[in-house]
Amino acid sequence: MPSLPHRRRVSFVYAEEYRGAGTTVMRGEQLAAIARQSVPHSTIDFAPLSRSFRGRHLFLTKGVLKTATAEDFTQWRARGNRILIDPVDEDIPEVALHFADVIVAASRSAAADYRDRFPGTQVAVLDHHVDPRVAPIVSGAARPSLGRVGYFGEPENAFRSGRIDRRVEFIPVDTSRQSPEWLERLPHYSAHYAVRQSRDLDDHKPFLKGFTAAACEAVIIVDRAQQEPHHWLPADYPYWVDSSVDDGSVTETLDRVRRDFGSRTWKRAAESMRLMASQTSRQQIGNQLRALFS
Repeated sequence: MPSLPHRRRVSFVYAEEYRGAGTTVMRGEQLAAIARQSVPHSTIDFAPLSRSFRGRHLFLTKGVLKTATAEDFTQWRARGNRILIDPVDEDIPEVALHFADVIVAASRSAAADYRDRFPGTQVAVLDHHVDPRVAPIVSGAARPSLGRVGYFGEPENAFRSGRIDRRVEFIPVDTSRQSPEWLERLPHYSAHYAVRQSRDLDDHKPFLKGFTAAACEAVIIVDRAQQEPHHWLPADYPYWVDSSVDDGSVTETLDRVRRDFGSRTWKRAAESMRLMASQTSRQQIGNQLRALFS
């Protein structure tokens, strides 16, 4: 690992063609803003891909890992940079793995997998933060009076049926560009839907839907087939979809959520969500960033 100056110089690096992508904004621009407030004795920027960096911590966003060449990595290494790679939910390109000083894990399941597969490389957990625009929208907003359920995300990622669509309001979120209109709708839902339609390209999805629901003081409906939620929710959390994910098991859980609204069971679920919110707060992400760049 290169020897770096005492004063930390950190660049969160993005690829221009992915500048507007949600993962670039959140795991690049927004993380850089959190780091400026959390990492002492540092100079931190959000910078486009370049070979000219020298003597820095380079936090390479997912878009950079898709576009950087072996020559880019060779030049960064020759100029004494410490290379941190953030694949988020995709596999790691071979060239990035060869040069990485640190693999950043955006989920606990990813961290465990990376440590097993790449024992010779440092792995650091940096949990996925909630979009900082959520808090001011939710704060002070009137709370919904019944168990209204919303899904926020790309529609093709959700498990759906005709009966489910009658119980859940689907609000599309295009993660390839910035479309913040969906944020304004967050306060209207007391439960968020996160039952996934598995796809071959999925790999270590962070539990961002759960973290966002927690920040909105909503409960989450999620299936046990997903790995990551088990690191955040207790086994007796009441709104797991317990059996095989199908129309019947999902609609039964959705109906139970609506019946339970305001009940003791609902309050027990809400307590689990409050704990999750505290574990993924801006302060906690700041602590992880300090450790990452120490």
